[in-house]
Amino acid sequence: MPAYPLQGWEQVAYAQHLVARKFTYSRLNSWDTPSRAFERGMGYCEQQALALKHIYDRLGIESRGVLAFRCAFPAGVIDGIPWPGGFSAHAWLRVRIGDKELDVCPGSVNNTPGVTHFEILSKVRTWHSWLRPFTHLESALENIGRDMMARYSMNKAEETVQLAQAQSLKGAISLMGQYTASRVLCRRSVFLCISAS
Repeated sequence: MPAYPLQGWEQVAYAQHLVARKFTYSRLNSWDTPSRAFERGMGYCEQQALALKHIYDRLGIESRGVLAFRCAFPAGVIDGIPWPGGFSAHAWLRVRIGDKELDVCPGSVNNTPGVTHFEILSKVRTWHSWLRPFTHLESALENIGRDMMARYSMNKAEETVQLAQAQSLKGAISLMGQYTASRVLCRRSVFLCISAS
């Protein structure tokens, strides 16, 4: 913690980075509450945003949850599996200090108030508390499906690499066999030539 008390946007940014550093984006604990996900240090966007909102509420910082059903994300690694990037729904916060309201997302340590790691491609909607059970259920099911697909793709890729390695090894053994056979023939020819003289 800095030696002097933070105020305003500095305080907002400090809490944002605290949550971003604490959380690893994960699909593995989709059923956890935001506070439980924070304790574990892993969770997805809804858990991250609500954990940060809880901190802002305790600090008296005005914030509201928002969501968009289509955002573009860069490539990255999720739960140890490479993710090529793509499109997804996303939840984050909008924070107001005075007359200024900025997007605040703890989904990346590179984010700052007003700067996010994703591009918004659809209408931003207020994420009302009555919607949260529905978005939580939908997100949990979506995360399970995406994790299953990612693991299936990774396993298929590993199988393909293993098959290619096996075929490469088989080809190398075949070439070795051809080389050995030609050496034997060559030796026989030399032997026959020597024997004939």
